[in-house]
Amino acid sequence: MKIVVLTNFIVVSTGRNVLQHMQENLTSNQISFQTGNRRLQKLVDSMNE
Repeated sequence: MKIVVLTNFIVVSTGRNVLQHMQENLTSNQISFQTGNRRLQKLVDSMNE
C-alpha cells in the first residue's frame, strides 16, 4: 500500500516538474518572439525611410 502511494507521489511531482519546464520554455520562446518582432519592425521601418 505504501509503495503505491509513493509511486503516485513520484509521478505527480515529475508531472509538475515537466509542466514547469514547459512553462519556462514557453515564456522564453515568447520573449525571443517579441524581440524578433521588434527587429522585424525596425527592419520594415528602415526600408520605408
